[in-house]
Amino acid sequence: MGTINISTNTISWATTTTKYDTGQKPKIAINTSGYFLEVHQSETFNSIYYNLGKFTSNTVSWKKSDEYHGVSMSSPSATPSISMNDNGDVVEVHCSTGANANSLYYMQYKINTSSNTLDFIYEQRYSIYASSDGMGGVLPAVAINANGDAFQMYQSLSGSMYGCTSKIWDRSNWMRNFQSKTLGQLSIPGSHDAGMSTTHGCTAFGSSGNTQTQIKNIADQLTIGIRYFDIRPAFNQTNTITYFSSTSNINIYTGHYGDTHSPIGIQGCNGQSMNDVLNQVNSFLNTYTTEVVILKFSHFYNVTLTVNPDGSTVTTDYFFSNSSISPSTKQPQINQLIASINSILGNKVYINSSGSRLADIPLSTCKGKAIIVFDIADLSSVILSNGIYTYLDYNPSSPNKSSANLVVFDKYSNTNDINVMTSSTTPTDQDHPGQMYLLQNSANHGGDLFLLSWTLTLSGGQASNPLAFNILQLSQQATGVLSKFMVNDQYSLSSHFPNILYVDACDGFVTDVAVWINNLNLK
Repeated sequence: MGTINISTNTISWATTTTKYDTGQKPKIAINTSGYFLEVHQSETFNSIYYNLGKFTSNTVSWKKSDEYHGVSMSSPSATPSISMNDNGDVVEVHCSTGANANSLYYMQYKINTSSNTLDFIYEQRYSIYASSDGMGGVLPAVAINANGDAFQMYQSLSGSMYGCTSKIWDRSNWMRNFQSKTLGQLSIPGSHDAGMSTTHGCTAFGSSGNTQTQIKNIADQLTIGIRYFDIRPAFNQTNTITYFSSTSNINIYTGHYGDTHSPIGIQGCNGQSMNDVLNQVNSFLNTYTTEVVILKFSHFYNVTLTVNPDGSTVTTDYFFSNSSISPSTKQPQINQLIASINSILGNKVYINSSGSRLADIPLSTCKGKAIIVFDIADLSSVILSNGIYTYLDYNPSSPNKSSANLVVFDKYSNTNDINVMTSSTTPTDQDHPGQMYLLQNSANHGGDLFLLSWTLTLSGGQASNPLAFNILQLSQQATGVLSKFMVNDQYSLSSHFPNILYVDACDGFVTDVAVWINNLNLK
């Protein structure tokens, strides 16, 4: 360690060379507060360590040393690069090795000056190496300035050099800049199967591989800017029957289950509890009063375990979309869900007294509120209470905008092929339409909103072999090309506007794309 004397162009060394750790390929960053951060690859070539220190009065003081921890660390990692600004923002980039070799990751931290530690903020794979979905790379390097502008470069596997820019910014209250806009005039980042950042209570053939769609819980998704949430209630009901009485207990979770019965029954898993979801939305809206959150409830699912007096058990399960299930059976469970919404969200539930459609209300009118919509395709003859609005998918062949309070075009491509999902050509198989084809078809824009379903679906053997394939792997392919397609199509977005950018594994990137579209001021 030393100090540069600018007038004499010399360095005054304060310490002699001292061993501080073992490893290889070290990189270092320093800021004007005297913090320095060193990263290196371990000598075993499969993990990355950092050392945080401070330089005070010509003395080196080590504050924190640790191995990186995170999702990307599940793969061996190498060749780290580090950068830090005077605000204490830290960005690190590295390359994976082993089974997922040559994919690139970044990790974001913030120096906690009170505890002299690194607070983890975020991590993401930003360039995946695979023959079909990305170039990957090696030897990444990164720099960041005081404004939060970051520049990253790396060498592709073909030997070319690539660079990209990004920015650290607060995505938690991005709607504050669009208060005069209506929901119909905005592009909004949306979360598919939003509650499935965790899995439990799985059936025999359900697992995290074929049901987990998100890497962050609802609270964290809100913080990175997600504002449209696909919530799928799973009612877990236990009936205990004795010779003299019976009791019933219902716990409500989010869930991801196959829509139809197979010879082995409905398969899937539960995710976050409904109370956790609602409490996280309530806490967020208490803090960020300019934001509007849309909670769309659909795919209502019930599983009932009946315990008989003799101790035997019977399990029945069904989706509310099953027309053979009577409204009187569905109504008590819907009532309990609505009661939970009203109890936890309270005055955060938006009540529309404007006479306008939900999509035509300016954010300034509904800011700090949650707009609650229930898909009534699943709830024929079920009664909803005040503050719970109706939702339907838009049908271009039989326009139905007046049939519900919010009507959204929403058609997924039902494919694991990135080229099929992104295609703009007329599909030979209408069950697998490309999203750019759907977006560019003006007939699909007659509802309140257009949802761009930028998701890939496990197909065939992938769904039954989640150890080899999983939804989160597929999501990297889709989100990795979202910006490219939106930028390439920007001059025609005004005539076919994507109101909801709907993705798996939500991260700040989809918010960046949505805000970029909104700043074009197309609607």
